[in-house]
Amino acid sequence: MKGDSRSVLARVLAGDVRAAERRHVQLMENAEGLPARPFLGGTSLDVDRALSEIAIFSAMVRCLPSGPGSLGLDLGAGPCWVSEWLQRLRYRTLSLDLAEDMLAIGRRRLAPGSWLCAADMAALPVKARSVDAALCYGALHHVPEWVDVLGEVHRVLKDGGVLVLQEPGRGHATQAHSVAQMEQFGVLEQDLPPASSPAPAGGPAFRGSPFAPWPCSPEGGAASCRPTRCGARRRGSSSTSGSSDSRPRSPNVS
Repeated sequence: MKGDSRSVLARVLAGDVRAAERRHVQLMENAEGLPARPFLGGTSLDVDRALSEIAIFSAMVRCLPSGPGSLGLDLGAGPCWVSEWLQRLRYRTLSLDLAEDMLAIGRRRLAPGSWLCAADMAALPVKARSVDAALCYGALHHVPEWVDVLGEVHRVLKDGGVLVLQEPGRGHATQAHSVAQMEQFGVLEQDLPPASSPAPAGGPAFRGSPFAPWPCSPEGGAASCRPTRCGARRRGSSSTSGSSDSRPRSPNVS
């Protein structure tokens, strides 16, 4: 399987990963379950998975530096269940995803007037130092230029803001489900953290180790470690990435 996964991964990277992400929801057989995330696995109730995702969400929220009223950037928001739950905790949210179809589902879940933006997380259309926290629930490993995403998040975070990640960990790319997703939909399923260094020298200045393991949980019948990252932006540190201006507007979108 490992050899097959490498060839499949190479084909995906040679294709248009972003176009695949945009059309993914249109090709899904169980897309009708998306509005009920995290309680439905496909179209049926998956209690174990729901409880795991609720626990991970709780752990992520505990990493946030500020409470109600602060602005959370939901990266790779998909159907926006993380944004919806943050709003229930009285956070303000900006939900960002490549796929308009995903955001259309999210728009029905969120409060009227919520900020949603179809954009690339590697080129955030968000003002510098305008966000209190950024959360990315299982989406960063779909982005080839994930290190660029870290630079962009660093740019938009306020001093002392945090980035919190949930990612599937090493070995994810070789799992049968991941290989099937890449073959069927052309989406990227890579390991995070990778075997190599997580960021080049001179990259964005976050305090703490790049990735910290979170307790393992069953997923797809196999134990899968799901790292959660709590990284704080260093006060007074410089940005490593530029901004993009030609995107949808909100009070914090440039």
